[in-house]
Amino acid sequence: MRSLVCALLTLAIAAPADARKVTLAELIDMARKRGAQVAIAEAQLGQSEATLSEQKRNYAPYGDLSYYLTAAPNVQCQTPDGVMNSPSTGLTDQQFREKNCINTVGDTGQNISYFSLNFAGPAMGLDIHLTQPLFTFGKIEYAVRAGKHGVNAAEHAVDAARLDAELLAVRGYWGLKAAQAGIALAKDAREQIDPWEKKINDDLDAPKPRFSQRDLFRLKSAIGTLDNRLADLVRLESQAKEGLRVLVGEDIELDDAELDAVEVDEQPLAYYQELALSHRPELRQLDEGVLALADVARARRSEMLPNLALVAGLTYRYAPTIEDSTNAFVNHANIFGYGGALALSQPLDFIQKLGHLNHANADAETILAQRRGMRDLIRFEIARAYADLVEARTRVETTHRNQRMAQGWLSSEREKMELGTADPGDDVRGLVEAARAYFEQRGAWFQAILDKNIAAAVLRRSSGAEVTRR
Repeated sequence: MRSLVCALLTLAIAAPADARKVTLAELIDMARKRGAQVAIAEAQLGQSEATLSEQKRNYAPYGDLSYYLTAAPNVQCQTPDGVMNSPSTGLTDQQFREKNCINTVGDTGQNISYFSLNFAGPAMGLDIHLTQPLFTFGKIEYAVRAGKHGVNAAEHAVDAARLDAELLAVRGYWGLKAAQAGIALAKDAREQIDPWEKKINDDLDAPKPRFSQRDLFRLKSAIGTLDNRLADLVRLESQAKEGLRVLVGEDIELDDAELDAVEVDEQPLAYYQELALSHRPELRQLDEGVLALADVARARRSEMLPNLALVAGLTYRYAPTIEDSTNAFVNHANIFGYGGALALSQPLDFIQKLGHLNHANADAETILAQRRGMRDLIRFEIARAYADLVEARTRVETTHRNQRMAQGWLSSEREKMELGTADPGDDVRGLVEAARAYFEQRGAWFQAILDKNIAAAVLRRSSGAEVTRR
């Protein structure tokens, strides 16, 4: 039998006997939900959704809040010479000094404007600045649009990962079926040849044996070849079972359905190639990528334009050991103020932002080229899968006829051995050759069925169209 390795998944530990049985449809559903690549694609979708959420939040106001605590000296206001407070003013001495302040002095009487480490108490302050974007010439809008296209692209990537998981499930299912059918065939052939080994051994012990040592060696050689094939098939079966366990995350056994070729819905090559343009998730993912990068380029262009925003601020400072002048035209140590304005800001780093714009345009051109290349590649993939399906379908028919003829030949040779009507050496040679031919032709039939079923699954994955009849 031609190697089945290409159709089987890797690793080699057989599932335990209590593993539950699943049909192909159940296996596909499990793979689409649990496949590792599906989980990765879904996590990346979550990243894209988080990015979109970040971009939408740019509509909200932003700013900063600063709070600080420090030490302050003892500062008093100094009034002009001869100016004194009186009861008629209705002011406390401190209020009078702050209203008529012409200078500030510390505890030593020295002007406090000089450096001093004479700290007398704490001081604190609070600053709040907020900016509410009003109009950004498309910076936020284009970024949000690009984010939405990114989410759509990630959703198509999830679809592609699920289709890949489905293809792996189909490969594993039919590969395991083919390996199990090959094992059953090898065991059946062994059971049919084993009795003749005993008969020839017994005959060689007779006074006048009909067979020779050469006949025994020929038969044992055929048995050895069969045992080697059986061991290889057991290895492939073990690999397929473990591969499916890795794919779906649990030990499983397949249903009792026989290995059989799927029925194919006859359609021309152009039908699948045309349908792929609208059904392949990779193409739709690239379509969304093209739109996303186009919006990124627009956002980079908008970054060279001004921003219109509403800005607001609040400032509070308090130092109880400092007397503060009430004059509005001096700096104040104690203050509470707030305000707002309509602001227009224009970035001046045009050279740097022009570089960003050129980079974004280059990225957009790159993904356009990737999309064109992907369309051509998909057409080639479909053509190859279609050719494989046509060839495998023909091979299923020819190998089916050949294995039936080989089966008839084997039955004939077995009858000749039972009757002993010909030369014993010829009988053994004929039985071995017939058994080998039957084993090889039936194995080739199994391989053709496997190839056809997988080719149909690959064509479905490549085109996005249903290939088999449900």
